Amino acid sequence: MNKSEFKVLQSVEQVSYINERLRCGKMLKEVAEELGYKASSLSAKISALGYEMDKAKQAYIPKQTIGQLQLDYEPQKQGKATGSEVVTTNSSVEVAKNKLQENMMELANSSTEIMEMLEWYRIQRSGKEIHGLIIDPANFTGDLQPRSLKLYKNVRDELAEFAEKQKYKVQDLVNQAILEFIEKYR
Repeated sequence: MNKSEFKVLQSVEQVSYINERLRCGKMLKEVAEELGYKASSLSAKISALGYEMDKAKQAYIPKQTIGQLQLDYEPQKQGKATGSEVVTTNSSVEVAKNKLQENMMELANSSTEIMEMLEWYRIQRSGKEIHGLIIDPANFTGDLQPRSLKLYKNVRDELAEFAEKQKYKVQDLVNQAILEFIEKYR
């Protein structure tokens, strides 16, 4: 294949062609020379298309992610070497399309759970809880020990107002808040 034939191929077909040549034992430099490129130019071109060299697989794979979903691109090893040309099939393109379609369907089927996780994340990030205040007296054991705490006026006022509104004692609210703080940052 020459440079002009290579240029008219779709991006995925270009990558598939290069991967097939690499699988046949060619070095990237040799493939680049066959196509009329320098190895660094061909590598930069493929990188610009969103692919990176996986040295373990000795193939270019997509570096693109959709959210946290990594697309697995494993081209099938099909094609025949005839002299200096490789006859490739579109099966690797179809495999990639099918895998993408499966991943998108899985994502669509999980949309309810994903939205719930997103809402939970937003609540966690804001620091506000949506469930009601629950104070379990079983968490408080032993005798009450007197302890003087100095509170800023605005905090003291809000605490008093909150305790009155929630119908809890200030000491129970303070104990619950301290326990939750300790559990969260332990």
